[in-house]
Amino acid sequence: MGKIFFLIEQKANFYISNKIILSAFLGAVFLVFNPFFALFISALISIKFELPKFSFLLISCISFSMFFYLREYDVIWSASSDDVPTYVLLYFSNKGISFVEIFYRFLQSPGNNEPLWHFPFWILLNIFKGSESTFIFIHYFLIFFLLFFSLIFLSNRYFIILIFGYFFLAPVALDSVFHIWRQQIASSIFLLGTISYFVKKNRKGLYLIFLSPLIHLVCLFFV
Repeated sequence: MGKIFFLIEQKANFYISNKIILSAFLGAVFLVFNPFFALFISALISIKFELPKFSFLLISCISFSMFFYLREYDVIWSASSDDVPTYVLLYFSNKGISFVEIFYRFLQSPGNNEPLWHFPFWILLNIFKGSESTFIFIHYFLIFFLLFFSLIFLSNRYFIILIFGYFFLAPVALDSVFHIWRQQIASSIFLLGTISYFVKKNRKGLYLIFLSPLIHLVCLFFV
């Protein structure tokens, strides 16, 4: 019996040590390299080793958020303009209004007033007095957290390869995380709901599916 406990302890110590080393590796890679290149390296490593999910989620979300946060804003592309200045205006439209008004405004004019998008930023602005810069960084962090978490939820083992594939195989993925914020968040919530309901067989996923249009109405088409 003592030998069994010793083997279990040895295995647990090896598992913890392995996770610490891999977490340190992730931190170094995302600190040194462009986050997309760091993601590519992580995807290659994940083929052989199972990378720690929590460490990856925290480190990669901070890295990607900083990368996009520090970009030049109000850029004009051939097809559309940068939406971020518009989101900043939407953020400050919540200043001084009551919690109930968020929902009343949506009933009066649904477009751009989806309550589940405005609610967390209403808290940030009216309770914590968050600045424009704080809003932008937190929004980027939320985008990457929800996207990465949903793909981790889909596959505990190969989530990094899924994330890598999302960025480089989905035609509008980079454009979406770059400046089409509400659609990206709503789509990630919808994706999380569909994975929960159809893959994990958890009926609670239906709540996320049907709530996603309250983040952006475009999800009505998905529903």
